[in-house]
Amino acid sequence: MGWGQQLKEQRERKGFSLEAIEEETKIRKYYLEALESENFGVLPPRIYAIGFVKRYAALLELDEKETIDKFIEMAYGNEPLEEIDQPVDTFKSGKKQTFAYRILAAAIFLVFVFWAGNYVVGWIMDKGVSIPNDDRTPVGDQINNPPPQEQPPEPILKAEVLIEAKSDCWLDILVDDQRVYTGTLRNGESLSFEGNKSVHIHAGNAGGIDVTYNGDRVEALGAYGEVKKVEFVAKEISR
Repeated sequence: MGWGQQLKEQRERKGFSLEAIEEETKIRKYYLEALESENFGVLPPRIYAIGFVKRYAALLELDEKETIDKFIEMAYGNEPLEEIDQPVDTFKSGKKQTFAYRILAAAIFLVFVFWAGNYVVGWIMDKGVSIPNDDRTPVGDQINNPPPQEQPPEPILKAEVLIEAKSDCWLDILVDDQRVYTGTLRNGESLSFEGNKSVHIHAGNAGGIDVTYNGDRVEALGAYGEVKKVEFVAKEISR
């Protein structure tokens, strides 16, 4: 049984219609149908799509981790691994040549060190310079310095905002205090924005849009026809 067919059969077994699921999870019916038909190309960016699958699986009482892992495998495959491995091939052609240069440079350096050492020893012997025998142990060797502690990785701070229009809505969007969009979002259209500090929304029809912030659907910004200004500040996210 296909992954999407499993979602559909579980939904029907629970007695839910797509409209009921849409009302309960705030996921548009259009995206629910895309998940059940495995038409992943029409889904919003990855973080939002994973949030949709998580909410859908929870409502259907399916194993959330198993359902999400299977979705990621089917929808995105091994994209991160390909991005990591790709640059490796760029350096294969010059690998042997670089290694040979390093050996030659090391050999020249050793010859120079050997010659310089003999010269210094000969000069000392000619001048009769005595080298004191210092048996004292350096203070630094007597102190057991604790091993350096690993610093925790710096958190990734993001403000990822998805806006979906239920009816026409005029919008003015600022990302990190820079205006990036001004216009009317038509019914059925969607926009996504990502900021390192914040995403600020000025909506002329607050009740006409649904907003998802870092993968979580937020409450309605206001009523239909109401003008609202809302700021979403970046917070730590996990990928």
